[in-house]
Amino acid sequence: MTKPSPRLLLCRPQAGLTDTLCQIGKCLRYADKFGRKIVVEMDFPGAVHFRDDFSIYFTSHDSRLILSSKGFRPQFDNLQAFPSSLSGRVNSYVGVWKKKFENIVDAADDQLLSFDFRKNYTQPLLVHHAAGGGMRNVKVALRRLSVTKLIQDEVRLRTALIGGPYTSLHIRYTDYVTDFQDRLLELKEKISGPIFLATDNRKALEICQKLFGKKRVFSFAKFPKVDGQPIHSDMKMNAKTSNVDAICDVIMLATAKTYYFFPLIATHRKWVNFSSFSEFAQMLHSDEQLLKHFLGVQKFSAVARVKFRFLKFCRQVKGSIWSLMPSHRG
Repeated sequence: MTKPSPRLLLCRPQAGLTDTLCQIGKCLRYADKFGRKIVVEMDFPGAVHFRDDFSIYFTSHDSRLILSSKGFRPQFDNLQAFPSSLSGRVNSYVGVWKKKFENIVDAADDQLLSFDFRKNYTQPLLVHHAAGGGMRNVKVALRRLSVTKLIQDEVRLRTALIGGPYTSLHIRYTDYVTDFQDRLLELKEKISGPIFLATDNRKALEICQKLFGKKRVFSFAKFPKVDGQPIHSDMKMNAKTSNVDAICDVIMLATAKTYYFFPLIATHRKWVNFSSFSEFAQMLHSDEQLLKHFLGVQKFSAVARVKFRFLKFCRQVKGSIWSLMPSHRG
């Protein structure tokens, strides 16, 4: 009997964390409709952002969503692919950004590295190597994913260093520039207690420390050596370090008692009002169930379930959700 051909969708996002989740969510919607197994490959040849195995950081709760290409990559060049020009060279083509299409193309022929998401294909392997955002698709991905123990433990450690309920701020200040300085002055009297700052620029940290005091402002992510360079595009930074920092930052923004983010004042996309990272954190901050799922804390001991019955009350003072979580040590 002839072995049936696999129906795979190779998802290779080329973007920061939020847009990566968007592309995964987009592929999930397609796979649900047309019956495909998705292989997420973030450490593909030539990757310029995440550059590591996605399964180190996230757990899939969908058997058809596979977060590592290990065991699959050798098959890719042996399968008929779409785009058809990639057949036999899925592991060796070079993807480049093309301003004309606002997306990634094959360097060999300027063809977009994707397919029509409205169409059902017969080819065993579909390749989607693309950038782009959209919070609707991010939520689709989040419902199938949670963070691994690596991230849980790191967030717990960083939260412990802050020492109690805190206010969080997100300030984008590199390729996108946030209008934050005047707004922080307006908020100065409203913000009490410790502050967690997620930012991509050392200058923003220095401004906040000067305004609120060094002992009150906590920031954990590593900065690029070149001031003003986006963290996600710094090829010299250790991939694992920058990935852990990005994921921990969005979680710590979301689990704060109060979360502030600010509009952008300089962007090459006029219709973008806020950083997608800001919106990602706000999505989690405002959706208790989604946040718990993303943190991987859906199953609790009896004691933990009792604690979570008081979550609404605790939300009134906006205590960190991590102070209510049972320890995962052991």
